[in-house]
Amino acid sequence: MSSALALSLPVGAASGPTDSPKTRRRDTVENLTLLYIFLTPFQFLIFGPSLLPKHESGFGLRMSLADLVFPLLLLAFLLSRRAGDATHRSHTGLLFFALFAAVTLSWFQSIAYWGSLNAFGTGKAVGLIYVIVVAAVLIEVLRDAYIWHQAIDALALSGVVAGAIGLVAWTAWSFGTESYLVEHDRLTSTMFGDPNIFGSFMAVTLTLTIASACWGVPRRRWLWAAGAAVVLVALLLTQSRSGYMGAVVGLVVLAVWLKPSTGFLAVGSSLILIATIGWAGYTWADSPAGLSIPSHSRFSTETLDSRVGFWRKGVELLRTDAIPGIGVGTFQQINVHEEGFARTHNTYLSTLLELGLPGALAVVLLGAGVVRVVRGTHGQLRKAEHLRLAATVSGLLGMLVFAFWVDALYQRHLWILIAIALASANVALSTLREEQSGTIEPQLLMSERVR
Repeated sequence: MSSALALSLPVGAASGPTDSPKTRRRDTVENLTLLYIFLTPFQFLIFGPSLLPKHESGFGLRMSLADLVFPLLLLAFLLSRRAGDATHRSHTGLLFFALFAAVTLSWFQSIAYWGSLNAFGTGKAVGLIYVIVVAAVLIEVLRDAYIWHQAIDALALSGVVAGAIGLVAWTAWSFGTESYLVEHDRLTSTMFGDPNIFGSFMAVTLTLTIASACWGVPRRRWLWAAGAAVVLVALLLTQSRSGYMGAVVGLVVLAVWLKPSTGFLAVGSSLILIATIGWAGYTWADSPAGLSIPSHSRFSTETLDSRVGFWRKGVELLRTDAIPGIGVGTFQQINVHEEGFARTHNTYLSTLLELGLPGALAVVLLGAGVVRVVRGTHGQLRKAEHLRLAATVSGLLGMLVFAFWVDALYQRHLWILIAIALASANVALSTLREEQSGTIEPQLLMSERVR
């Protein structure tokens, strides 16, 4: 299963008999983890309303194929824990517990704000707690380099597949076939209803696939290069300007991090930026609906003006409710737009406004934890892991830029990137133990990395 899901680089081998109960339990948990990550973007309309709904009927929990796998993953993980299979435990659990407590307090604040239990706010709180639990479990599962590599590849491969599905749907739509994988003239693919969400996922995938195409296993680089081309076209078709910015930032950060390839990636980023500007401003065909491809509205300030209006409303509420917050999901219910509930369209403002000061502090602590782990472990990793960590963190930073324009706190791929970055500490510890036991050569460590 794991080899089918991810084009990974085997960098370590499991020790012990392959048919032992412990090995079977570990393999089950790891395979379910890879399957969960791979199925994350497949959020088809049939599985329920949008995670960030426009309509009052939405509970606030976007369903994904991955959600069908998580109960099995959680059960297998808990059984493995009960059997004492883990050799060590991550210390990042306290960061997630603090965030869990802050979300719970925000949920109570939402109840106090409305004077009763609110279905919409409850759904939003459950959705946020869910992705926090997912991230915490992933960190505990990704203990060594082998599964850590495969998790990154599973995320990148899922993006390529989602992009390819989107290209097929867009091609059919351009010939007059109706498709809910296209929103007006913008590609949403499997992440229906919001091209910006899909655009952010394509931005992350673009960084990961380009990194694998440049520094992955030589015989598989051309496959990742082809995947990067698919993802780039899908990203352009989303017409998501915030997604474009996230992609450019991710590639530029990767270029700065990996100095030997700075020139190549910087030129590539510039070409992407130029292409997207030209794509957004030039009309070259007509769609079946009579709209231009791309839409002229993507070159206007209409959406920016609406966002500024939402930000002003949020800032006004901060003057009186910054410390306790107004409660999770509350802003959308008091900021009704012509299409239904309207979000703040800014992750940082939304976090402070709805989760209050305790929630904002919990998020800051989590971010500081990621920085601390990355700074402390990247020099202890082997070259292959160091390159993957650079790509992961670059994609994560691109997401943080994207989050300034869109509410990204509920997007699963954001939390998967956070989990992978934090799990690098587990990989570094596993590498150290392998070095001490003599199963790897010390010269393979990053002390020999290219400067």
